Amino acid sequence: MKIVRIRKNRFKDLEHLDQLGLLERASFPGYTVYACMDESDGHLFGVIMIYNRRDAIGIEWLYVEGRYRGRGYADQLLDIAFEMRDAGQAEYIEAYLPQVYARSTVCPDEEEFLEGYFDEISDMVQGEWLSSLAALNLHPVCISKSHLTRNDGYIYKALADLPATQASEVLHRLAGMKGTVSLYGVNEFIYEYDYQTSFIAFEKGDDGNDPVGAVLVQDTAETLYPAFYVGETRELLLGLWSGFVSAAAKLYPGRKRVSVIIRDQDPSDIVSESLDDLFQVRREGYGRHLDAKIYRSGVSGDIPGDDGLVWDDPDWGIPDWGNTGWMD
Repeated sequence: MKIVRIRKNRFKDLEHLDQLGLLERASFPGYTVYACMDESDGHLFGVIMIYNRRDAIGIEWLYVEGRYRGRGYADQLLDIAFEMRDAGQAEYIEAYLPQVYARSTVCPDEEEFLEGYFDEISDMVQGEWLSSLAALNLHPVCISKSHLTRNDGYIYKALADLPATQASEVLHRLAGMKGTVSLYGVNEFIYEYDYQTSFIAFEKGDDGNDPVGAVLVQDTAETLYPAFYVGETRELLLGLWSGFVSAAAKLYPGRKRVSVIIRDQDPSDIVSESLDDLFQVRREGYGRHLDAKIYRSGVSGDIPGDDGLVWDDPDWGIPDWGNTGWMD
């Protein structure tokens, strides 16, 4: 593997990675694009788009194809931005790419999925962002009410079917909006997602129009990664997760798993006290390897799966992949 700089006249070589037309902005002055190339066949499988302001190096897009993830390639792309900064071109890096770890849990059967760990809720969702989400109602995609077990309030929209500018705007607002509850702390930066197979599920309010909560889900070949939850109440967040899990089990019977993504930080930052009572999570120790037991028994009946299901894996064996921001 080697990293190569992609000139503007060669942006077409990255079209297979660019699902939202992000490279169009890279044509403006101040932008630089680098890519990871497989030297065996010349295939470009990773990309970083950087802009250089007087005071900051900004990372607008970081992406590595699924089969290449977890090997440190994203780290190497990020190193370019840090080298630019350290060379005196700027004072800091303008991006938020935390160290993350992914634990993929194979479903024991078609109906069983695993609840996850959540950051604590900051503030309620506010007006302008809700308006952007409401605009998604103009682009209905899939799934029928019969797919859902909780209620008929969930509507799924595939981002690939939206105009690129609109999808980008919504994702940008989602990433930085107060009220976001993220599974791994990405509250300001979202461009490492595979937009082609992501989708948003949201619940409409009582008026049937404005959404009152949303979840962004990354859909890879074998795994579903719930990434962001936004809602005005804890109960709504629980319902959004429940509805997503129920629908996923029926949309992808026997073919999908849900990956739980966590942060290696203080336990109080990983699972908020405000959600402990909803998800009945017992925390028994945290570090590079986490010990956790998650009980469904006694939780809201909206949670799919049999009551009393206990998931217990005392040694997750999560490798230290570093500050990649996106794992598979």
